[in-house]
Amino acid sequence: MPEVSVIICTLNRLEYLRKALKSLIEQTAPASYFEVVVVDNGSTDGTAAYVQEQSKQHSFIKYLFEPK
Repeated sequence: MPEVSVIICTLNRLEYLRKALKSLIEQTAPASYFEVVVVDNGSTDGTAAYVQEQSKQHSFIKYLFEPK
């Protein structure tokens, strides 16, 4: 169970999201210490594909789609 949850809510802000995730991936805490949950509020800019790709490489990244 992670000790820290980082929740990122986004809507068509892929370039900002890339920077945020890059920063979190490169930080020095062990991956077991935290999780990153990206809540996608209906993006149409490739956010889903990008986050799903990252979650395959980094098990601490989770993706949730919220269409409303």
